[in-house]
Amino acid sequence: MSGSARVARLEAKSFLLDELLSEVRAGRVRIPDFQRGFRWRDRDVTQLFDSIYRGYPIGTLLFWKRSAPAGPVRLAGIELPAPPMLDAWYVVDGQQRIASLALALSHELGSLSNERRFNVHFNPDTEEFRTFVPGKAAADPWLPISTAFSFDDVLAWTAERAMDAGEARTRVFELTRRLRDVRVPAYMVETEDEGAVRQVFDRMNTFGQRMKRSEVFDALHGTGEAAQQSTRLSYVGAGAVAAGFGRIDDQQLMYAVLATRGPDVTREFRAEFDSDDERVAAYENGRAALDRAVAFMRNHADVPHARLIPHQHLLVALVRFLHLHPAPSPRNEVLLRRWFWRSAVLGPQLKGGTTGTLRQVPQAVRGADEYQDVSALLALAAPPTEAEPPAPRAGAVRLSNADARIVLAAMFSLKPLTLRDASPVAADDLFGDDRTPLPKLIESGLDENAKSMANRLLVVDDELLERPAIDVLADAVANGDALATSHVVDRTLADFVRLENWDDALAHRADAINDVVQRFVASRAEWSMSDRPSIEELLSDAAR
Repeated sequence: MSGSARVARLEAKSFLLDELLSEVRAGRVRIPDFQRGFRWRDRDVTQLFDSIYRGYPIGTLLFWKRSAPAGPVRLAGIELPAPPMLDAWYVVDGQQRIASLALALSHELGSLSNERRFNVHFNPDTEEFRTFVPGKAAADPWLPISTAFSFDDVLAWTAERAMDAGEARTRVFELTRRLRDVRVPAYMVETEDEGAVRQVFDRMNTFGQRMKRSEVFDALHGTGEAAQQSTRLSYVGAGAVAAGFGRIDDQQLMYAVLATRGPDVTREFRAEFDSDDERVAAYENGRAALDRAVAFMRNHADVPHARLIPHQHLLVALVRFLHLHPAPSPRNEVLLRRWFWRSAVLGPQLKGGTTGTLRQVPQAVRGADEYQDVSALLALAAPPTEAEPPAPRAGAVRLSNADARIVLAAMFSLKPLTLRDASPVAADDLFGDDRTPLPKLIESGLDENAKSMANRLLVVDDELLERPAIDVLADAVANGDALATSHVVDRTLADFVRLENWDDALAHRADAINDVVQRFVASRAEWSMSDRPSIEELLSDAAR
C-alpha cells in the first residue's frame, strides 16, 4: 500500500432516513470486498432504534464514491436487484447501521431478509423495542417499526386500535417524527485509489481496536476483485468446510496464511506482501497446508471436527509443518500425532500462556529437516515431571473448554450410531455452527453427573424417537447391538436403569467414558514410547 495514497475529494453530507433508504433500494449503496460481514444481533438493532427515538447520536457514516461494475448488490447477505447506474457509494464505515435501518424500516427490503433481528417492534406503553419472529403477528400494543416509518400507515394503525388520545398515541407519533426527521451525518470520499480508502478503513478500525486482527488482515490484503475469491480468508477455510470438518475461525485462517510465510504468526502484517502475485500465492499456500492439516487431524489424530481442536497453537504449528513438509514419512506422522496429543493434554504451558505458546510453537518448525522439526515440537511437549499426565475426565459439556473437546473426540472415536437407524453420525451434524445441545441420555439424573458429559449422547436432538433414548439403548444392549457400545452403554448401566437407580447409572457411565478417554489419549500420545527416527531413516541419513 503506497504511503502517498490520498483521497481526491472529501465532502460532508447528511441524509434523512428516507433519502438513505431510497439509495439502498436503487442499489447505489454497496459493501466493499474489504468490509467484514454483518455481525449485529437483535439487541444491537433494537438499541439503534432506541437511540433514534431518544434523540441520541447514532454515529457518522463514511462512503467511498466511485464507479462500479453492473450487477447485483448484497446487503447483510441479501441480494438486491442489479442497478443500471455505474456510480456507487461503497460503505467504508456504517455497514451495520445502514443494513439495520434499511431492512427494518422498508417493507420491501425486509421481506427479502425474513430475519428476526430486522423485524423490530415498539411498545408505546413501555417505550421498549424488541424483535419478533417474522410471519408471527405481535400482539398489541407492539407496533412494527416499518409501520411507524410511514405517516399513513401509523395513522391507520392507531385508528384501528381507537387510539384517539393518550400518552401511548403521543409516543407512537413521536417515534414516527423522529424516524422521519432524524438526519444521519456522513462523509463522502471520492477517489479511484482503493489504497487511500483502505488506509482510511485501517485507521478507523485500528484506533481503539474495534475489529479483530483477522478482519483487519482480510480487509487490507483481501482482493478488490470479486472474481478472485482465492484472496479471502473464507477461501482458505473452504476445503475444511467441504470436507465436513466444519468452519474454522477467521483468526485461525489468518494464522494459517501467516504460518506458511514465517515462524512468528503474531507479527505485524500490514506490509506483509510486496505484490499481488505474492499475496495470491500466500492464500493458496495457506489453503493447501490447511487442507493437509485437516486430513492429518481426521485420518491420523482422530479429531473429527474443527470445534474439537483442543488448542489453537496445535492447528497453526501443524499447518506450518505440513507446508514445509507436505508428505511426511509414516514414522514422522506417528511422531507428529504423539506431539499433537501430548500438547493437547498439557495445554499452553510455555512462557506467556496462550499467546506465548502460539508464538513459540510454530517457531520450532524451521523447515530444514523433517525429523528435526517434529523432534523440536516433541521437545516442547515434554511433561513437566516423569509421571504420565492424566487424561481429561468427563466433566461439563462446554465446547469452549479444551478438556471437553478432548473427551468428545475420544467419544466420537467409538463411531457413534444414530438411534433411528443405526447409521453413522456425521461430526458436522453434531458440532457444526448453530447446532442444538447434545441430548441427554437420562432425564431423571439427580447428582452432578446429570449435567456432565456422562449424561450426553452424540446424536442430534431430532434423531430421538418417541421412546426415551435410554430405552432404545437398553434394547440394543439386550440384543448385543453395536449401537449401545457406540454410546458407552453396557449391561451394568442398563441394569441400574431398570432399577431406576439413576445416579449409579450415570456414575458408572462417567467411569466408562473416563476409561475410553484414557485409552484414546494413551494410544495416541504414547508417552513412554521412544521418539527416535525409524531404522530406515537412520540408514538413509548414514548413506547421505
